[in-house]
Order: sequence, then structure tokens, then C-alpha cells
Amino acid sequence: VHTAGIGVAVPGPVDAADGSVRAAPNLGWRDVPVARLLRELLALPDEVAVVVDNEANLAALAERGHAGSRATDLVYVTGEAGIGAGIVADGGLLRGAGGFSGELGHLQVDPAGETCGCGRVGCLETKVGLTAAIRTAAPDLAADGPPGPVTIDPQELAGELLRRATEGDPRALGGLDEIGRWLGIGLAIPVNLLNPEVIVLGGYFATVAPYLLPAAMRELRERAVAGDPAVARVTGSALGFTAAVRGAAGVIVEEVFADPVRA
Repeated sequence: VHTAGIGVAVPGPVDAADGSVRAAPNLGWRDVPVARLLRELLALPDEVAVVVDNEANLAALAERGHAGSRATDLVYVTGEAGIGAGIVADGGLLRGAGGFSGELGHLQVDPAGETCGCGRVGCLETKVGLTAAIRTAAPDLAADGPPGPVTIDPQELAGELLRRATEGDPRALGGLDEIGRWLGIGLAIPVNLLNPEVIVLGGYFATVAPYLLPAAMRELRERAVAGDPAVARVTGSALGFTAAVRGAAGVIVEEVFADPVRA
């Protein structure tokens, strides 16, 4: 078996040029040279590609290539411990000058809110991330003490939230409605700034989308400056929690096609 390459999706800003993670608060990483460390630890030859990128960017690429999401202007929003956005503009990934675009989860939406893992106050992530989901919609699953890293498997949590909501649990339904409201506030930012055709919700957002979207869309419509014509179609990811992994694999496959001799 020959390894064609390794793709790594990281929840935080990544310098894609050298594969270094600049900051990943939910992992406790700062300035970690992931690509170099992997190449050294695994003794990989130069012809084996090592690609490290932000998970939202890779997920956006996967969604862009998916049969149901072939929009040329698309925003993918992660729904896990961290909240980020992968932006496809005019058919290509929008990275920004330094490659650090898409930090939607660390935009302030509540100046009087909780302290985020990044050290700032009132970030969107504190309202709609997994920790917020547990404390708001399923507080019996929350650990005691201040918000911290989520230890529950995201897919298990998503399934449990869906089960409770489907069974009509008042706390779950009320909590998801509240999360949906804050999500709508957050989604209004890329809608007004980028005017995407579609917004794809990933992670646990996709699993419980039917219970998030009504409140999210109400908030989004109220905040869209250009009115209903500017409101993007918002949908749950068809790829679920596998989107970032598929995107990373896709990048490796593209590199192989670009230079088949390496494989």
C-alpha cells in the first residue's frame, strides 16, 4: 500500500503555505508546525503530500463539490466545539491575505456574554458551540464548572439532542430555538457581507436543523439589510460530520491528479 498523502483538518487558523496551526483554542494549540511534525514523526518521503488546513475550508470544498451544493458562492458553517466558516466565492475558496478568513465563531455578538476559549467575550461560539448546546438544550449532560472543552462525542450529542427534540422535550426544544436565534444573528454577518447563494450548516447543526432553522431564518430575515432577495438558502450538510475529512481527502486526490508520478 502506497500513501499518496495525508490531509489534516484543524479547528483554527492555519498557515496553509507551511501547514502550521496559528491558534486552535479548543485544542490548546498555538504556532504548532503540524505538517513538519507529521512528516518527521512518520518519516514521510518528500513525494508524499502533507496538507493541513482549516476544517471549515476543507468542508466547504467538499460541499462545493457535492452534487446537491454546486453553488459558486457558498458559506459552510461548522457546528462542533468550535464555530468557523469556509467561504467559497465565485467558485473558489476565499482565504484572505494571510489565509486566516472565516473565523465567524469569534465575532462578538454579545458584549455582556461569556468569556470564550479564545479569551474574548461574547463570541458567537459561546452561544451556539457544543458547550452552549449542552448547557442550553441538555443541561443534565453538562459538566460542573465554567465552560470548557466538550468531552461528549459530537455525533452522540447531536443524536441525543435530536432524540429529545423529536420526543417533544421542552428543555431541548426551547434550547434549540434559542440556539437557532443566535445562529441567525451570526449568519446575518456573512449574508450582509458576502451575499452567498447558500449557507450549509455542518456538525450538530445539520442533525438538528429542523429545530434550529425556524428561529434562525426569522432572525436572519430581520437582519438582512437588502431584504428577502439577499437571504441565502440555508440547509443542513448532506455530508454531516465527514465533510472536513472528505475535503482533506479531495485535496490529496487533486494533488495526485496534478502530478501522478508522485503516487
